[in-house]
Amino acid sequence: MPGGLRELMAENLMVMMRGLESCSGNDALMSESDMRRTSRTLPIVLAGSDFVFSGFGSIQRYDNMFGPSNFNAEDIDDFLAMQRDWGVDGGLRTLAPARIAELRRSAAEACRAVYRHLGLADFTDEQVERAVDAAGSKDLGETDTLAVVGAARAIRQGGLTAVDVVAALDETGYEAEAESIMAMTRARLAGDYLQTSAIFAADLRVLSLVTDPNDYAGPGTGYQPSAQRQAEIDAIRQARGIEDLRAEQARAAVPLLRPTGAAEPGHDPRDVVIGVSPAVGLDVWCCLSGLAVTDVLSELLAGLEEEGCSGRIVRFNDTVDLGQIGLAAARLAGSGIGIGLQGKGTALIHRRDLAPLANLELYSVAPAVTAELYRLLGANAARHAKGATPDPARNPYTDEAIEARYHTKVIALMALERARAVPGAPPQELSLLGVQSPEGQR
Repeated sequence: MPGGLRELMAENLMVMMRGLESCSGNDALMSESDMRRTSRTLPIVLAGSDFVFSGFGSIQRYDNMFGPSNFNAEDIDDFLAMQRDWGVDGGLRTLAPARIAELRRSAAEACRAVYRHLGLADFTDEQVERAVDAAGSKDLGETDTLAVVGAARAIRQGGLTAVDVVAALDETGYEAEAESIMAMTRARLAGDYLQTSAIFAADLRVLSLVTDPNDYAGPGTGYQPSAQRQAEIDAIRQARGIEDLRAEQARAAVPLLRPTGAAEPGHDPRDVVIGVSPAVGLDVWCCLSGLAVTDVLSELLAGLEEEGCSGRIVRFNDTVDLGQIGLAAARLAGSGIGIGLQGKGTALIHRRDLAPLANLELYSVAPAVTAELYRLLGANAARHAKGATPDPARNPYTDEAIEARYHTKVIALMALERARAVPGAPPQELSLLGVQSPEGQR
């Protein structure tokens, strides 16, 4: 066991044996590195700290003038996932976006009502709307700093207290909010929350070493979330499934790429076939880059036309393997050159006499491929068809392209593709209507 962790666990043990509060974590940002912040947090959790931090506030790091913490508003989604994956209850709950918007609007309107009622300031409708969607102060527009100073002076000179805020809420129609602020004020006056290891329950009851003694007696005897609370922890807002992706793709669908008949071999030496995967134009309409499949096809066709070749679009229904799709497209093309395109945006150029994996050119980092690169791929396919020299594409690699957030989306997209694949099904020629540029130019 590393020395630092051993010392930390010994300190925690001595503190807890004396019935004191073990708050070995702190709210200071100890590093900008996510890895180092994690390495700081994990030993604190393993050592049995009562508090990793004093509270999780939804304050952007740049707005925390006291000093940013190890966990800030930018980390909320990560913390929600940590709760679920570690099997711990960190106190956060996921709400539906509509409910969050409702609460934020109510809070903004209540603040405006209180400020107006107490004669502190008048907020416009535009300012309220900005506050509803704002992540931090940068989203609120220009601030009238003198108005802030004026409000502070009025509070100090008028001797305004929390009771005045409660009265203002009650008199402007925010009775529930007034009750909540009054309950919080009572709790602060009582001071019970200052007891050892104290926390507030949802109803503002104080749970502490005095009111809720530690009766831990070994593994399995500590706190266990109820089934309802566990369901709340598991329902993180960023979780997505195949049905969510299907609905997202359906919103991008257009009535194009309709089958026109069986795909036949071409005989024109300038004929290049663009082979697409089984779900393209059926369940998949948008690539990982955000480009519509139809826009990608338009760019490929335009690149072919610029170099004097013509393109056909064929959907291959029997495989999701891009190498096989590109090779099959090349074998149908009069030129012997084919382009393979998966719905997620991965694309390649193939030649009829090569092995499935021995393609001529490959765009493997789909999220980073631009419209210009797809046009270049079409042009290069035409150059191969003519026996000319292709223009090598510069690698579009970026850090964003291979982040883990794309991995699950790729798997879900491929699940849609596999669901459409039928072994032995013949290829279908698709209409060029709506995807072919008349002049082959922008």
